[in-house]
Amino acid sequence: YEYAYEYSHNRLLEESGTDIIDDGSDDNNSTDKPIVLWEVIYTCFVLTFMLVALLSDQIGADGVMLTALTLFMVPGIISVQEGLAGFANEGVATVLILFVVAQGISATGALDWYMGKLLGKPKTIAGAQVRLMIPIAIISAFLNNTPVVAVMIPILQRWGKSIN
Repeated sequence: YEYAYEYSHNRLLEESGTDIIDDGSDDNNSTDKPIVLWEVIYTCFVLTFMLVALLSDQIGADGVMLTALTLFMVPGIISVQEGLAGFANEGVATVLILFVVAQGISATGALDWYMGKLLGKPKTIAGAQVRLMIPIAIISAFLNNTPVVAVMIPILQRWGKSIN
C-alpha cells in the first residue's frame, strides 16, 4: 500500500509538471515527502527575509518568527499541526508565560524601587558587578534565565542611567 501511494503520488507530480529533486536513494520510506524545487526556492526566500528582518531590527523577533511560520504553513510546506507542535512543549509555554509576566513587571516598574535599593550606588565597576551578580544568581536559581534577562534589562538600563 505504501509503495502504491508513493508511486501514484510521484506520477501525479510528474504529470502536473512539478519539478522533483531526486536524491538518488531507492528507499521506499513513505514518511519522507519528495522535495519539490519550488519549496526549496520558497524556503530560501523566507529564510533570507527572516535574516534581513532580524538584522534590520525594524520588526520584533517574535513577529518575524511568527510571520515566517505563517509563510511556511500557508502553502503547505509544513502542516498546521507541525507548525503549532512547538507551542505544545511545556518548556516553551512556561517561558512564554514568564515573558508576559516580565513585560507586566517592566511596564509597571514594580521591581525598579526594590532593585534600586538592593543595587544601591556602587563606587567601582567591580562593586557594581558584585551587587548585580548576587541577586541575579539567586533569582536565576529558581527561574528560567531567559525571562530573568527580559525582566532585568530595562531595570538595569534605568539603574545604569541613574548612577551614570
